[in-house]
Amino acid sequence: MDFKFEENNIVQLKGGEDSALSELLPFAEKFEVEQSETPSEIWQRKQNKLAEEAGLSILLIDGHQPPSLSVSNNNSVCRFFQSSYKYAHLCESYCGRAFENVQKKGQSILFRCHAGFHCVAAPLAPNPIRPLIAIVGRALTKVADYEDLIKRREQENWQDSPADELLSNLRFAESEAEIQELAVRLQNLDSREKKHLIEFVARTEPNPFAHGKIEMPIENNELRATERAGIVKSANVISSTVENPNQADGDDPSLVDDSKLLTQMVVEEQTEPLNKLTQSAAVPVDAATETFEDFLAWQLFIDVLLDKSFKDACTETLQFLTARYGLTSLAWLERSKLLFKPFWVSDDLRDVLKNISLKVDDYRLQEAVLNESSLTLTTPQKIEIFPLAVGEDVRAAIVIGDHIADDTRRSRLARFSHQIAVSLEVLRLREELARRVKIIRAVQLFSEKLNAVESVASGQTDTLFDSLLKTCAELLDANRGSLLLYDENEQKLTIQAAFGPRAKEVKLTGEPIGERIAKHVWKKGRPIVVENMLDKNLLPAPSERGYVTNSFISFPLFVGSRAIGVLNLTDKNGAENPETAGYNSNDLDLLETIAPQLAIALDRASLQQKAGKFEQLSITDSLTGLLNRRYLNERLNEEVSRSLRDGKPMSFLMVDIDNFKSYNDRFGHQAGDEVLITTAHALKSVLRNADVAARFGGDEFCLLLPNTALEEAKQIGERIRENVEETNFPHQEMTVSIGVSANFPLNITPQEIIEFADKALYQAKRTGKNNVQLLLFEQNPQDDWPVN
Repeated sequence: MDFKFEENNIVQLKGGEDSALSELLPFAEKFEVEQSETPSEIWQRKQNKLAEEAGLSILLIDGHQPPSLSVSNNNSVCRFFQSSYKYAHLCESYCGRAFENVQKKGQSILFRCHAGFHCVAAPLAPNPIRPLIAIVGRALTKVADYEDLIKRREQENWQDSPADELLSNLRFAESEAEIQELAVRLQNLDSREKKHLIEFVARTEPNPFAHGKIEMPIENNELRATERAGIVKSANVISSTVENPNQADGDDPSLVDDSKLLTQMVVEEQTEPLNKLTQSAAVPVDAATETFEDFLAWQLFIDVLLDKSFKDACTETLQFLTARYGLTSLAWLERSKLLFKPFWVSDDLRDVLKNISLKVDDYRLQEAVLNESSLTLTTPQKIEIFPLAVGEDVRAAIVIGDHIADDTRRSRLARFSHQIAVSLEVLRLREELARRVKIIRAVQLFSEKLNAVESVASGQTDTLFDSLLKTCAELLDANRGSLLLYDENEQKLTIQAAFGPRAKEVKLTGEPIGERIAKHVWKKGRPIVVENMLDKNLLPAPSERGYVTNSFISFPLFVGSRAIGVLNLTDKNGAENPETAGYNSNDLDLLETIAPQLAIALDRASLQQKAGKFEQLSITDSLTGLLNRRYLNERLNEEVSRSLRDGKPMSFLMVDIDNFKSYNDRFGHQAGDEVLITTAHALKSVLRNADVAARFGGDEFCLLLPNTALEEAKQIGERIRENVEETNFPHQEMTVSIGVSANFPLNITPQEIIEFADKALYQAKRTGKNNVQLLLFEQNPQDDWPVN
């Protein structure tokens, strides 16, 4: 049976909402993003390590076995027997009653089970929660033991599991003393190990079975007649061949072997109709009312479930109900703020659940928990809701649309829901803690990258916008994205950065990105997360844009209450895997956490960009686009100081348009402006990267040439003169005169450099104009050179 996931209804914990989570948070110090370690897991890791180092099995139990609190290094034979309805009874007199035997004996018991495995059942140190024992070993100590196991498999027809699986994982010990040594180690834990063990026990459900004798009622509809005959045969074998497995060690014979009672019970069961559910009258009043087979199936399922993700665990729980109880009309509800909303749902319940609103504080849910029953709703069709409660807190619920025959089955399903709730809550809290730790790590990483990006791209706003976008994309595994900021002058969102396929084309052409969704997100101020556009009945983008997935995030950016733009991310890594290709609420949580930092960085970059524009206007000549005299003076001071410090030459050119006053008077100021603009272009055409061209005032221009000697500066001046001379002006030909000075080999001030270049310019004017003159330092500047 397939269950469909209802997107965007994932339960999310917010700060202070869940006390159980707050109890787990102190243990996050050693928590890795992909692996959590709660106190329970610390103990389990310790137990696993002890078992692996000894090469033996360890089981912790607090009552009848199964179930166990934890299992480490189990062997394949024990796993096969205790997971089989047909053969589980063979373990009853051994591991099954080990807890009761040790409690009565008051000390460790060494025994050899029906399969020939040597074990020690040892009481652990008292703890404030409940008594525990450890079953240690489950190992063969001789080659003869292994040969005997092979023979018994053939004689007793253990054919349900192939030999390669049944014997795939056996445990071997050199002697019984080796097993006893491990048992003693578990009885002598240090204070830290005891603390972790106590915390582990405190977080586990107590054994639901009484510590006394356990009968095994059998559901006739779950065992075929041939299987029941096999149980009778096996029980008779035990009755005739096994006197007392513990008697050799001095144990009381009354503590073991219930095979005769079991045989009697099974024979009586064979007389009942196969389609009728019966229970043994011998079950004690204080024992759990569900059948042993049910509880065993639940425990085995829960053991497997703890290795799953929360999402998979919920799905597999519904599949378990389908496989075991034949239920097909099912749904899973999760808390979402004030209501329970569908998380998974079968097709036949989809329309039904759309018309139902179930509040998280509905008192009827608590009544169902207390009464071990369900909440029944009849509109628009009958469904039964089974709460999954941890204490008094209902975290989720299972919806069943199938007909439930009687209260016995209903009560059993309610108990199953209670049993599964704690394990699922552990998984949910584990994932929530992992998610929060991941967010913390991601925010730290984002902050580091943000600082690095702002430092490297300081003053280069375009580069900064691109870097910020790529940093966000890297954090959310996006292969494509865009950053739109609101332009107050244009009154619209404008694209500031883009990356991925067609990014350059989008930026150059000003393609209207965001018209469908980003514009809406900016106006409403709420993010949109879409796992699959097709599920939302949204038309995908045009195919020529080349999007790989139909999933995206469009996120509004705010500085305080002021909306500044929208971040768009799409084409998440893992597009080949539908399970990981879509964005979801976890990605949204991550963005919500880093968004304030991102928005402030973007706003700061925008202000720098605006300030840069204003500053550019203040140092730029509005007519020619060249830098102005204000900027030239500041830059000249810097270059003179650098030249003197480094011992490198620096040259300076003064350029004046010949006969400009008469041209301006004759053809008008507009024609004169055109001459100024054209001359500025002629200057720009010869500039190198480090050179600076400026309008000095009127029809005079300057060139600052770092690392340039006097002769080289003269050549540059000649190129400028030739460019102007060859330019076609509207009314007549125009020329320029140029004066060149340098600060080398003399150490002179910036003002003297300008003065010397000006004198050279006057010399060029006096010698016929349209030429370049140098001021030789051995010359005595003449004060009476003509000005134009």
